[in-house]
This record gives sequence, structure tokens and C-alpha cells, in this order.
Amino acid sequence: SELDAASFVNLIGRVVKERYIPHSSPRYCSSMFHQHPVRDEDRNNFKPDEILIADDLKERGRNELGWPDFDEILEVKPDGKLEEEVAQCSRYAQSIFDAQPGRRFVPAVVIVGSYFVLLIFDRSGVIASERISVHKSPQKLLRLIVGLLFADREHIGMEPTLEKRDKKLYITTG
Repeated sequence: SELDAASFVNLIGRVVKERYIPHSSPRYCSSMFHQHPVRDEDRNNFKPDEILIADDLKERGRNELGWPDFDEILEVKPDGKLEEEVAQCSRYAQSIFDAQPGRRFVPAVVIVGSYFVLLIFDRSGVIASERISVHKSPQKLLRLIVGLLFADREHIGMEPTLEKRDKKLYITTG
């Protein structure tokens, strides 16, 4: 289930933090939108299975979070067609781009059955990894999850020269 997947991702984050990087702050994985649409000015009614957000946002509720807060997307389906899930993630990525004007790319992971694919959406399209078996390569899935939880913001597509202050974007130089 979506809740189990989010709990599993967060467990990985807690263990890695406690054992290897105690002064870090991993992202938080939430399934709060899998049955409830993300609040959206365009009224798209999108329901991502899992979202990864900054750890300091985890106490906020559905009504306080939206596309501007999402770092990454994780879609988990027991079965289905990978192409349909990639198309769904592309709609989520577009919503993130619309809400985060300085965003360079958006990582997403799709798990369908016993396979997963890493997707990197940028403003001109998508690049997808090969289909990877969870059973044959569990270490790849684990490394991917750890990377998504602990990567620097610029390594998940955030523009490091943009700073948001007073609801305005500023470019920092030097």
C-alpha cells in the first residue's frame, strides 16, 4: 500500500541518518495525497502516491502543502503498464515546474510490480532508466532511495542561485 511504501522509505532514511550521517536531515516521504488531490489552482485533481518533501514540512497537513513544496515523486503500483505511470508522472512533474519557476529538473521513481524505473523530467522532456528488477537488484533500489532522501537540493533539480524571500524570487551571484 501507499502508506507502507512511505513508511518503508522513511525507515530507510532514519536508519541511514542514525548509523551513517547523524547531522543530516533526510527528506520525508508522505502518502497524504494518494486519495486526496493536491490543492491546485488549475483544479487538476492529481493524486500522487508518494511525495518527498523537506523534513521540516512533515508536520504540515494536506491543506498546507502543494506543488511548490514537493521535491520528488514516487508512484507505486502493484501492477499496470509502465507507460501509463510515466505519463501520470509527467503530469505531476509539469505541475511542479509550474509551481517552482526556477526548477531545472524533477526526479520521479515508478515502481510497477517487481520493477522500478528512475525518471528525470526537465523542461523539454524525460529521460528514463532501464527497467530494474527489485528482486534481482535490491541494492540499486536502496541506493536510489538513499540518494533521493539525502541529496543536496541542487542535485534534485533546484536552482542554487535562486532565493525566495517575501514571496519573490531573487538571483544570488558571487
